[in-house]
Amino acid sequence: MFGTSLNMAAQTSLTTGSNRSSPVPGFYCDAASSQPILAFSQFECRGVPLYQDGTQVDQMFWFSGNLPQEWWLVGTVDSSSPYDGSITQVTQFSLPNPHGYLPCFGISPLNGTVTYVTEFTDQNGVKHTGTFRASWGEYHVCGRWGWYLPVLKVGSTLTVN
Repeated sequence: MFGTSLNMAAQTSLTTGSNRSSPVPGFYCDAASSQPILAFSQFECRGVPLYQDGTQVDQMFWFSGNLPQEWWLVGTVDSSSPYDGSITQVTQFSLPNPHGYLPCFGISPLNGTVTYVTEFTDQNGVKHTGTFRASWGEYHVCGRWGWYLPVLKVGSTLTVN
């Protein structure tokens, strides 16, 4: 767990939780576009819950844009947080299949993939790296603008060194 020792050489794995149970459980990120999502740079996720052994231990945030993207853990449980850093490299990205325009309130399969590398420094000045691996899809919210939101599959993982 993060709180035991940030100077550890071992890896720590955390899994993502959900912020909605309907229509499909997952973490629904911020609205990205009025068109289907085509790139990871369109993702902006705030407050992704991170769990270890069934207990929420932190929340992850990142903003969209070109690399490096701003990234951090909020440190709701670990006294050494927040971790401030950035997403330095996207090593894998694929679109959900099938992909394209969805009907109102439609959701694609959560079978797209994204893997990225993050680098961050804790409050003690210790530098860390991490790898986030997620399956994702998109949800089409209808209404005034009809935005598409990235949806992270529950159980996606953040591995921290």
